[in-house]
Amino acid sequence: MIRQNLSISAISTRRCVATTWRWHCAKFHSNTQNQFNVEQDVEQKTTPQVPYRLVGRVPLGSQNMKELESDIILIQSKIRETVNVTPLVLHMDAFTCEKILTNDPTRHERKIVTIHEMQAERQEIKQAIQESKQESQILRQTLSKERQTAWKDRQAALKERQTAWKDRLAALKERQTASKEGQTASKERQTASKERQTAWKERQQSRHDEKDLLERTLKELELRVENLEDDKRRRHVGEVVNIREKLALLVLCHEINKQRKQQLDDPKDIKAMKEDRNSLAYEIDLYTTLEQMATHPGHFDICSITVFGETQNKIQELLTWDKDRECNVYNIFNEHGDAWHSQFANTCIEPFNKWLSAIHALKRTESAMLESPSSYLENPIQKQKDVIKEAIREWKETFLMDKSEGGMATRVCQKAIKKDYKDRGLIDRIEAALLKGVVLTGEY
Repeated sequence: MIRQNLSISAISTRRCVATTWRWHCAKFHSNTQNQFNVEQDVEQKTTPQVPYRLVGRVPLGSQNMKELESDIILIQSKIRETVNVTPLVLHMDAFTCEKILTNDPTRHERKIVTIHEMQAERQEIKQAIQESKQESQILRQTLSKERQTAWKDRQAALKERQTAWKDRLAALKERQTASKEGQTASKERQTASKERQTAWKERQQSRHDEKDLLERTLKELELRVENLEDDKRRRHVGEVVNIREKLALLVLCHEINKQRKQQLDDPKDIKAMKEDRNSLAYEIDLYTTLEQMATHPGHFDICSITVFGETQNKIQELLTWDKDRECNVYNIFNEHGDAWHSQFANTCIEPFNKWLSAIHALKRTESAMLESPSSYLENPIQKQKDVIKEAIREWKETFLMDKSEGGMATRVCQKAIKKDYKDRGLIDRIEAALLKGVVLTGEY
């Protein structure tokens, strides 16, 4: 019964599962290779192999089905012969612990060994995969750490470069600051040097000005001393002549002295001495008058604008301006005071006004030239100086002529001087200054 079932089911699988006596399965193997097996092997090698999963899917015709049935009958007979030859044995499966009937237990054991080997290999592969995963994890961790370390190194290098760059910038700023400080120090030194040079020039200029002032003062003092000595000598000479005259007045009676003067003619030099003495009795001095004006301004201020022809302050300015006495400021103002005080000024009035206008024009031009030197030339100044020289010449001629004729035309000169005061608008100022503090009674 078992053999019949096995022969029927072993056509395709050569394996049969038996349920009698609680046997699970049985395998039959033929160790003999007959002519059929050889022919089948040759046919398999020469014919293309068809996958097992496609066998049931190939459509077959009636002829093919007949050929297949004949082949199956032939194969069954071959298998039946082979199975009947090989004895069956009861074998315990070492892997599943099952009892099986097989005609080749050794081959079955070899497959078990192969399964164990495959399981061992599988276990090794799993272990290798696990180790590979662990190594991969370790490698990833290592790579991550290395990347983190490299990133940190790059960050540190970047920070170092930034620090180095900041240091270079700081060094550059320090150099720039040092350069600026050096430039500032250099400018300060240059400024200090210029200030020292300016101070030195100012001291030199101050010394030069002081020297000029001292020289002018010395010249003025020398001139005043010379004038005083000359006046003193002329006064003394005149007084010597006056000694003889006083002796005559003291000793001789009036009639005898009169006859003596008529009969005796004095020499020319003695006559000049007498005239100098008489003129010196009425002579005035500009510096002395200015000193008295400073001492008694309310009493003598009117004397400056009238007798000397200009205010006290302007006379002082012009005296300081004409330091080299090129424009004869002192002499002309002094002679103007003599002519107006002695009341012999007549033809010299117009030349004085011309000279004074030219003096003020030249002073304004020089002041403007000091403020803007490029806008002025030397020619206008020289022309103005030529005008002043001509005015000085006219003044001297008219002054000497008026002085020589003063005694013969006193009333004419008084009218001319009074007209000059009216033209300058000084009459009211003169009356106010002379009548200051006076209460007039009656009609005038």
